[in-house]
Amino acid sequence: MLFIKRNNTAGNDLIYRKLQQHLDSMPIRYPRVKSGKDINILKHFYLPEEAEIALGMSFKMETAEEIAARLKHKDIEEVRTHLYNMVKKASVIYRKENELFGLVPFVVGMFEFQIKRISKDYLKLTFGYIAERFAFEFLTTKKPQTRIIPLNQKIENQHKIQSYDEYFNLIKNSAGRLVAIDCICRTAKDHFGKPCEISDRRETCLALRDYADLAEINEWGRKISLEEAMDLARQNQEEGLVIQSANDQNPNFICACCKDCCGLLSMFKAVPHPAEYVASNYSASVDMNTCVGCTLCVKICPMDAIYIHDKKAFILKDRCIGCGVCTIKCPKNSISLIPRKKNTVPPETVDDLYDELSKSRINPDKKATLIFRFIKQIIIKKFKTG
Repeated sequence: MLFIKRNNTAGNDLIYRKLQQHLDSMPIRYPRVKSGKDINILKHFYLPEEAEIALGMSFKMETAEEIAARLKHKDIEEVRTHLYNMVKKASVIYRKENELFGLVPFVVGMFEFQIKRISKDYLKLTFGYIAERFAFEFLTTKKPQTRIIPLNQKIENQHKIQSYDEYFNLIKNSAGRLVAIDCICRTAKDHFGKPCEISDRRETCLALRDYADLAEINEWGRKISLEEAMDLARQNQEEGLVIQSANDQNPNFICACCKDCCGLLSMFKAVPHPAEYVASNYSASVDMNTCVGCTLCVKICPMDAIYIHDKKAFILKDRCIGCGVCTIKCPKNSISLIPRKKNTVPPETVDDLYDELSKSRINPDKKATLIFRFIKQIIIKKFKTG
C-alpha cells in the first residue's frame, strides 16, 4: 500500500505547510485546502528532511551540488541520497544526462507516476483534493497546460500540419527516450470496479524525455523502441482515443484518453465552452453531401459537441476540441478536421511553458467559480471522493 499513517510533530507539519506554499508559487500551482488533503498528500511523497530539500528546488533542472549550495548543506552526498529517494517516489523529476533533479507538478506528474502502487485510499485522497481545489487552479490559467494532438488521418490541407501537432512526429523527436505506461485514469476506474468501456488496453500512454528517465529508473513502465511506440500510437488512433500532451513542442508525456475514464476530459466537458479551456488548432467540419445522420459521431464525441438535425450532423464549435475522434469513426468519411482561424504555436520547451504559465495566472471571477462548483460534483460522482 502506498499510504502509511505516520506520526508527525507540529514542527513537521510546519515544514509541510512551507512546502505547500512553495509548490503553490510554482508555475503549476499546488493550492491549500481546508480539509488538509494537500498536507496529507505531501506527507506521503516527502519525509520531513526531504521536504526541507524540496524547499530549495524549483521546476528548473539542477545538479545535487547546486541544490545543496542553495540550502547551505555541508554534506552534498546526503542531499544526493535524499534526492534519489525522492526520485523513487516521483516527488522530484530526474534527467540521466548530467544527473539533474527538479520539482515535478502534482498533475501531470507525481499523481500519475504512482501507477504501480495505487490503492483506493490514494485515489480517494488525491481525487478529493483535485475536486476540492486543484481542478479549479488547473483550468483557470490563461494559457492551457495541455493541448490536443489531432487524430490527423483526415485533415484538410494536411500537408500544412505543423510538426508540433503531428502525433507520430512528437514520438520520433523523443531521441529514443520512450517508456510505455499504463493509463492512471483507466487503472483508477478498475479500482472502483468500473472498467473502461472504450478500451481493454491499459498500456496506452507514453512518457518521453525526462518523464521517460523517471519511469525507466523506477520500472513504472516498459522501455520501448521507436517502432513499438509507433505501433502503440497506431492502436490508439484506431480505437479513437483522444491524444493529449503537455502544451509545449517537445512534451514529456503523451496521454491517450477516453470520455469514459479521463479526469481531464471530464473537467473540460463540464464547462459550457470546452474549446476555451483547451489548446487545439483544429475543429471538426461535416460534409453535408455525404453525411447520413447515423448518430455514431454523437455517441463517440467526448465533449457532446455534435447534434443531429434533419438527418445531418452539426458541430458546436465552442464545444469541439479538435480531437478528431469523429473523423476516425465516421463510416461515411463525412467529417474532417479544419484549421481554426488562429493557429496557436506552443512554447518550444517545458521551461518556456512554465515561464508563460507563471505570467498568465488570472483572478477567478464569479462565472469561473460557479463553473468549478459543477466540475467538482462531476469529479465526486465519477470517482466517489465524497
